[in-house]
Amino acid sequence: MKTLIISSDEKTVCKLNQYVSNLNISSEIISLFVDIENINPFYVLNTIKTKKDISQFNLIILSDAEKDQELAGLIVGNYGFSSITSFSNLVKNDEGLLVQREAYGGLAYMNLKAKSFPLVLTCTSSVFTDIPVNDISIEKISKFETDRKIVVTSVKKISKAVDIGSAKKIVAIGRGLAKKEDLSLIESLTSSLKAEIGCSRPLSEDYNWLPLERQVGLTGETVRPQLYLAVGISGQVQHLAGMRDSKVVVAINNNKNAPIFDSCDYGILGDLYEVVPLLHEKLGAFV
Repeated sequence: MKTLIISSDEKTVCKLNQYVSNLNISSEIISLFVDIENINPFYVLNTIKTKKDISQFNLIILSDAEKDQELAGLIVGNYGFSSITSFSNLVKNDEGLLVQREAYGGLAYMNLKAKSFPLVLTCTSSVFTDIPVNDISIEKISKFETDRKIVVTSVKKISKAVDIGSAKKIVAIGRGLAKKEDLSLIESLTSSLKAEIGCSRPLSEDYNWLPLERQVGLTGETVRPQLYLAVGISGQVQHLAGMRDSKVVVAINNNKNAPIFDSCDYGILGDLYEVVPLLHEKLGAFV
């Protein structure tokens, strides 16, 4: 089986190469880093075509990053290949190659048997997050065949005020907070922890207390911080789907039956208006 790995991020290419190597499913692995910045994905694919016969590969694997997903879609559309998106693991057994995908917000998994090749796959970042970046041989494409009649004269980047998806520490607040003015209480705690503020869906979509870019869950951001402190969050499945890959989860809730206590490493049963100030005070002594 031959595998082609493509990504717009060089570290991702290296990590995916190591991931596939560890699986022992491929006799040949070609890793391709496409250094694209403000390049139409059509041009990217056309350039790759001049360098690689994509149809000769059994597996074409990309990440679920935005640029990679666009390129994956173009490959499927141009070649008519089969595809499976957002896989979380690959398993080779006596039945062949099984592609594992999450279902119901990560509460269950689907095992899909790969029958049609070439197969285009995109994977979630959880597949390679913990894989170290090793020195491997990768190919780099930085010059692309473009339509010279089209000239980009200027580019305007619209960036988020905060990228909560890359935060190492997150203090997430839910409906346990009584009023918007009390956000200052949470801000003091995040300052002590040097963390970002996150929230559940009601606080961003219903109450408009925080911007949507801070919402964690199925309809918000998926985060994987080292520390996730859930304050006044009950722990509905929609929210858990967005933070369940956190390294350490600490929950503060005054309801002993709150589902969040079934999904945390440490739980504090108590009123957030009493617990948060105490945490801030104790943490302040170490800052």
